[in-house]
Amino acid sequence: MRAGMVGLLGLLWLGCSVQVAGAPCNDDLQCPGQLHCGLERTCKEGARSQELLAESCRMAVEEMAMRADTCFGGTAEGYLHAVDPTQVCPSVEASVRAGRLEFQPSMFGTCLRSLRELPCGQVSMGLDGFLLNECAAFVPRVEEGGECGNSAECNEGWCRTANTCPGTCARLIPAGRACTATDRCMPGSICVSGTCRQYPGAGEACTSDLKCNPDSNIVCGPEGRCVQRRTSGTCKANDDCATGYLCVRTQPAAKDKSPLECRPTKRLDEPCVPGARECELLHYCDSATSRCRPWPTQGSACGDVNGTDELVLCSGTLCFLGGGLQLICLAPAAPGEGCVFPQDCGPTAACRQNVCTPTWCR
Repeated sequence: MRAGMVGLLGLLWLGCSVQVAGAPCNDDLQCPGQLHCGLERTCKEGARSQELLAESCRMAVEEMAMRADTCFGGTAEGYLHAVDPTQVCPSVEASVRAGRLEFQPSMFGTCLRSLRELPCGQVSMGLDGFLLNECAAFVPRVEEGGECGNSAECNEGWCRTANTCPGTCARLIPAGRACTATDRCMPGSICVSGTCRQYPGAGEACTSDLKCNPDSNIVCGPEGRCVQRRTSGTCKANDDCATGYLCVRTQPAAKDKSPLECRPTKRLDEPCVPGARECELLHYCDSATSRCRPWPTQGSACGDVNGTDELVLCSGTLCFLGGGLQLICLAPAAPGEGCVFPQDCGPTAACRQNVCTPTWCR
């Protein structure tokens, strides 16, 4: 009996389908027929349907968070603090109700697999269509010039919400065509000096504005050419180091004068040296335990809390100057409130003309 169960689970995790309610699963394709893969990642009775839209959206957000963890470190839980499904998914449901977005339940298994295999250069936890644009289960139904609440609703374009919500679907600019700061270029290109230009590849010329192809694990080197990110040796910034590595201070006590070197990223609860800045994204080295711990949440102190020049930011909130001139984690400004920096408005809005403007309209 035990051997049979082990064999069954082995087949499942290799991608084979098993029609057993309660069996572990990664997606609906492992639970065919009248079963679907639930939030608990077990096969459940009933095929996926429109009634499971909210659950499906949450699973997609979780899948992207796990992919971000794989690509950049930081733990899936940390990304879910920053991009709360309870904030994202009501917008998705509103889009479906308005007919600007179509949910196709039968494609949801394919959707999760595509998110799981997304190239790291395309992984983003921003809200502007970050998961739906790569998910075959959500089909955009708004054409150019039509009213939109977010870019996931736009067919072959993006939602321009610079001045108001709802916004308008705008066309992506092809490489070689003129662009402005408020335009967006086709995937694989970037607006530089008024023109959409293709990202350069390995060995090609680059600048601080014309960045190297983010899908290729390359960076603009000191000679103005795209070179491979390093796994060892000296560095100037984290971008110089390969995925899974950070530009670490080798002499933390020297702070900004310390030599820097690409070293493997330290993950949650691993031993670390305070001030070396060697912990994964969304984490810091706690001086009390000398272990990597998550950034604090609302109401907690932030900034140089260790006194070691270890930068401590906030999870799901922002680091602002609070009472007593102490830096503290506070909620971002609400839509319509004043702002200075893009991050002042949180993940669901942008700072435009010093006012927080929603980028996802419910």
